[in-house]
Amino acid sequence: MNDKLSIDSNNIIENNENELIFEDLTNDSLNKIIEKNIEKIEFYSEIIKISEYISLLSFFIFLILLCIKLSPKGNFNWLYLNIPTIITLLGIILILNSFFIIKNLIDKSENPNNTNIEKGNFISIISLNFIGICLIVFLFLVTLRLNDYINNKNDLNLIFIPFYISLIIFFLFGIFISPAFINNGLYFEIVFFFLYLLSGFLFSGLLCKKVNNKNQLNNNNKLKYFHCFIPLYFCIGGHIFYFIFNMIFDKMKNIGYNFYSNLISISGLILIFISFLITQLKEDNIINNKNHFIQIIFLIISFILFSFDFIINQIINDDNEQRQEIE
Repeated sequence: MNDKLSIDSNNIIENNENELIFEDLTNDSLNKIIEKNIEKIEFYSEIIKISEYISLLSFFIFLILLCIKLSPKGNFNWLYLNIPTIITLLGIILILNSFFIIKNLIDKSENPNNTNIEKGNFISIISLNFIGICLIVFLFLVTLRLNDYINNKNDLNLIFIPFYISLIIFFLFGIFISPAFINNGLYFEIVFFFLYLLSGFLFSGLLCKKVNNKNQLNNNNKLKYFHCFIPLYFCIGGHIFYFIFNMIFDKMKNIGYNFYSNLISISGLILIFISFLITQLKEDNIINNKNHFIQIIFLIISFILFSFDFIINQIINDDNEQRQEIE
């Protein structure tokens, strides 16, 4: 009996020692994975920061060029506008790729044996890169049509095919990432994601129909540009109410900067709405003004507001990170 107890106790001690050794080995391997990946994570984080500023600058240059192009002095080729827009898109693609690479490195550190997460990140990267390629092709086709290199009498939907493909992939990607948004409580964000996709489909479809009607490719004379812009107005209005709700919520919690950040966002959205409204009223011949650069000025001011808000957020986040490192 005593011999049996001593054997059992020895087995228990050996098992506990083996478990401790296994845990130490597991922790060591995890620490090695984290240490190995930390430099890569910092490297891709730096790429994200640089790409963000390059994208902001290139899009600002695009707006300036567009404003000049629509002014009386804009006698240059539409294709020149592709340079800053492509740089902007490539910057956004680089940001998204870097984000999912970082996510993959972190997931590997936390779940080294889970291959499903790695596959999910790989699918995300492939999808977003393909969307970027489609949008670049779409931009080239639009500028070629604006320069009359593509016959204006052709169905505009043919030009929009790459854009439609990108929206479809975005929709599938949205379904794919919806569980992650829901698990993190990002309900408004996922609603707005699909709302923007739906608005993109409706706006592009109605716009193509209206332009085709203008070129006598169909006989729907009741359709106006106002109807085309309704989905965009609906999106902007929804987002303004969302920011107003955030402002009221932040005011109740006495949160300072978030209140002003939401106020800046609302101001920027109102300027975008004014720009769209002026464009729509001109196209519907309600306003007779050929100075089309005016609405682009509103977009430039809106972009400056959003950029200012973004830069302030970056500075605050950097300060918080530095304080955490010191502590």
